[in-house]
Amino acid sequence: MGVGLQVFGENGGLLLDASDQLCRYLGEIIIAGTGAGQFNIPVHQGKNPWFFIKEQAYFTQGMLMPEIILVANTIIWKGRSTNTYHVVYGEWG
Repeated sequence: MGVGLQVFGENGGLLLDASDQLCRYLGEIIIAGTGAGQFNIPVHQGKNPWFFIKEQAYFTQGMLMPEIILVANTIIWKGRSTNTYHVVYGEWG
């Protein structure tokens, strides 16, 4: 028996079918300061990478999020402030 998530609209139509596309948490990295860098997400064959930046406990005026992009399985960033950010990453598919 399969396990997953399906969401249906009020007319009975399927809106979301995540039965075989569940995501998996793999870890976290810390981006600090104004430096630049990159990190390769160790996804398994046939899987796709994902990431997000965790919410900071506080925000101050002028606080800028880092510039961050995903190229293939690599997170590439350039810091724009002296703050520290936690990046959560994983795989899906």
